[in-house]
Amino acid sequence: MEKLTCLRTLQEFAVSDNTKACSLDCLQHLNNLHYLGIKGLGYLRDVGEGLKNNQNLLSLDLYFEHKTEYLVLPRINENDKVILEALQPPPNLKKLNIQNYAGSTLFPNWMVSLTNLRVLSIDGCVSIEHLPSLGKLSSLEVLKIRHITKVKSVGNEILGIKSDDTSAIAFPKLKSLTFSGMWEWEEWDYEITKNDEKDITIMPCLRFLHMICCPQLKGIPNSLLQSSTLEKLELYECPILQQRCEKERGDYWAQISRIRHIEIS
Repeated sequence: MEKLTCLRTLQEFAVSDNTKACSLDCLQHLNNLHYLGIKGLGYLRDVGEGLKNNQNLLSLDLYFEHKTEYLVLPRINENDKVILEALQPPPNLKKLNIQNYAGSTLFPNWMVSLTNLRVLSIDGCVSIEHLPSLGKLSSLEVLKIRHITKVKSVGNEILGIKSDDTSAIAFPKLKSLTFSGMWEWEEWDYEITKNDEKDITIMPCLRFLHMICCPQLKGIPNSLLQSSTLEKLELYECPILQQRCEKERGDYWAQISRIRHIEIS
């Protein structure tokens, strides 16, 4: 496969449980790849040189593919953290998808260097208790977070803003935000924005907010509901939020009534 040097798309490079000695070295020669999907990363013990040589890579799908029972009884596998850190994709990446990662934290050192990243999807990372500092991704436009089942609260940590910052913008270009399957999530609040001495802006370009299957979530930050750019709000199977957004009766209605499209189910 390493002789296919003109290959642009490799949809499924698969590692199985029977190939634990396998590394990703054969991908180094495919330096014209634009799209790459790797399955079975959880079985790897060595990534070799990672993806450093794939400088033309624009879209990357990473599937750790642990066994199904991990979704029911989450287990921490810190080897996933080592593998993810070692991948080192090129900084010009525009789209990244991470699924079924079982490490306890999710923010490899190379992620902050993805200054061109437009779309990020995180799905089924069941061992994470706190979301990473994604607000640092300066070009991010679409963020989808699904089935991060241990997270109970989301606060300042996701913004990537330091406590001593007096002025900052988190998620400066984010347009679409989706949370789905966050079964244990209860609190969503940014304490840092309550300090009048700080000039903190959060998601100034947000247009679409999609909340799906977040049954215990009690509220949405006022800064998002009151955003003048928000055009569409979707709530599905979020009973507490749905009650608060009820037309003319919910306590959120005065803030959201101006939003052009509101879908509640």
